[in-house]
Amino acid sequence: MSPEQVSGENIDHRTDIWSLGVVLYEMLTGKLPFKGDYEQAVIYSILNEKPERVSELRSGLFEELERIVYKTIVKNLDKRYQNAEELLSDLGVLIKAHHPRQREKKPTMAISKPLQGILAVVFLLALLSISYLLTRSRDSKGFQIKRTSPLTTAPGLEQDPAWSPDGTRIAYASNESGNMDIWVRQIVAGQRINLTEDYKG
Repeated sequence: MSPEQVSGENIDHRTDIWSLGVVLYEMLTGKLPFKGDYEQAVIYSILNEKPERVSELRSGLFEELERIVYKTIVKNLDKRYQNAEELLSDLGVLIKAHHPRQREKKPTMAISKPLQGILAVVFLLALLSISYLLTRSRDSKGFQIKRTSPLTTAPGLEQDPAWSPDGTRIAYASNESGNMDIWVRQIVAGQRINLTEDYKG
């Protein structure tokens, strides 16, 4: 969970970028960036602690890759990647800068085959995640919070509800009038009818 989720704040696509960053961090280091022995400890870590540096847990990674990972999991939303395009752009620059076919011939450190494999997997996962985020953000207008409201508000016992086949009415038993009666309520109009009002039994 991102800091904004833990704090109960509004969330947007940057929360998904946070989740991607946590996955990238774990892929590169083999560890989660925020830890704890129990749920509250993990929440405290997410809100208050900085993760260990990727370079301290795994040597041989590019500084730029470490910077990208940290920018995905920074706690401050304004300092995090603002959209998936920014993240994709930075990953593209990193790949171009360190890909043997596209860089100029300068004496540089050779990239080991395992490191090339890791970079390829990270880049592929990032591309898949970013394409998912882009399509999802175009298709949806954010989260919609549904509100619930009680169907009945009368005092007393209400039980045995049953919906009409068309879903526009609900029947239920209630003792609000002193006797156990059967009521029908129209959902949209809110009108209630006591079907057994005259029956004393």
